Amino acid sequence: LLLVDDHTIVREGIKRILEKMGSDWSISEAGTGFDALDLVRHQVFDVAIVDLSMPGMNGAELCRQTRRGDQEGAYTYFILLSAFGDRAHVLGGMEAGADDFVAKPFDEGELHARIRAGERILRLSHELARRLDQLVSANQSNRQLNLQLARDMQALVSSINGWVSRESSVG
Repeated sequence: LLLVDDHTIVREGIKRILEKMGSDWSISEAGTGFDALDLVRHQVFDVAIVDLSMPGMNGAELCRQTRRGDQEGAYTYFILLSAFGDRAHVLGGMEAGADDFVAKPFDEGELHARIRAGERILRLSHELARRLDQLVSANQSNRQLNLQLARDMQALVSSINGWVSRESSVG
């Protein structure tokens, strides 16, 4: 889990909430969007809890940059936090690629529920990726079987043609 906020006290509070949840997340922290971007370039995070309003690179831009660099099959579930809960800020964050938005000050129960919702979505995403891999593998096996079947059919047709040719020359 990546936790990004320019206020240490906010990061500490969120870590306490995660501990109360019984979370087993390995938590990486950053105090700026730029520091967080350096982290996401070297590590894939399942969940990022990011403050929208930070000096330098804000949370929406961090989300946008992360989405651009997402590795194939990797997905980070973004929860943006902001003291600005108005429609324009929410839509701006969602258009940047965020998955959820929580207004500050936030209720612990609400943040907990939103993190759990993100975990469910990630589990489903991982399951879909696993099943896609199975389908790709099955498709490759079917393709190989079809090629072998076509070769066998061609050999059978050649044998029949040879037999018919011999029979017609004898008769």
